[in-house]
Amino acid sequence: MKSKSDETRGLLLAAAMKEFLEKGFRSASLRSIAKNSNGTTGIIYTYFKNKNEIFEILVSPVVFQFEKRLATEEISIKEALEGKEMSPKEWFTKNLRFLLRLLEKYPDEMKLLFLKSEGSSFETYKDFVIENGTRRSTAIFRTLNRSKAFKGQELSEFFILNLVKFVLNIVVEAMKQNKGSKDIVIYEEEITSFLFSGWKALVEF
Repeated sequence: MKSKSDETRGLLLAAAMKEFLEKGFRSASLRSIAKNSNGTTGIIYTYFKNKNEIFEILVSPVVFQFEKRLATEEISIKEALEGKEMSPKEWFTKNLRFLLRLLEKYPDEMKLLFLKSEGSSFETYKDFVIENGTRRSTAIFRTLNRSKAFKGQELSEFFILNLVKFVLNIVVEAMKQNKGSKDIVIYEEEITSFLFSGWKALVEF
């Protein structure tokens, strides 16, 4: 059974989630959060340092998953060095699927992080994900290229940067349009088919 303290904290976080989703971090009001949780602004400061800490707590499940994912990329580099193969298609599918599954599991938290974070300490988090995803992916592909795991020219960092942006922006657009899990499955199939097989995989001319 939850204590009164835990219950109050939960009500404040629920009210904050609603406030941030509706107004974004910058325009969100602690006074409104307190009012919508039947409390006072003073009570908020009993549980949280400031508005940014509340936002940080709300997005923490998604941030944890990204940090875990970025750490996994280090393992992928190690595996590539050991000669284990990972095709570009496998890389793309793995990363797209990771993002889409996050959106399915944490729809509100993902929206906060990528659409509503302006003014918070997370407003550049999208850039952080792109920068780190590009750096790690470039290292993986260059290692695979040197080990002859796949044939062809070495992929430029500029190309990989835009590919990482492309993958992330697919998910951001899905969030903007409030797409559900069924739509997401279709997107995954469409995008992967088109990217690796072209128009012929989708339509006939």
